[in-house]
Amino acid sequence: MNGELVVWEGERTNFAHLQRRVTAGVQLPDIARRHPAHYVVFDLLSAPPCRPLLDRPLHERRALLTQMLADAPARLTLSPQTTDLDQAAEWLTTWTAAGIEGVL
Repeated sequence: MNGELVVWEGERTNFAHLQRRVTAGVQLPDIARRHPAHYVVFDLLSAPPCRPLLDRPLHERRALLTQMLADAPARLTLSPQTTDLDQAAEWLTTWTAAGIEGVL
């Protein structure tokens, strides 16, 4: 799975909270408990057992990914996706306030 780790602080992402984990040492469990990370999944690059999917169209990979994450915990999130340029432009404009730095 291709994605990104994020830590939410209220309605915004907080990269500093994520970075602190690298040097947290023995404080890591406490930091992780206070500021849990979420994995936002963008794409499925391969499927078990080691079956590459990069040659498959995105809509097929997305369908497989959606099936795989159907019962996933809340901290494993499927990134929104659209083919609508207006929707993507709106996301880019409105999500910047939440700390989202771009769209794929």
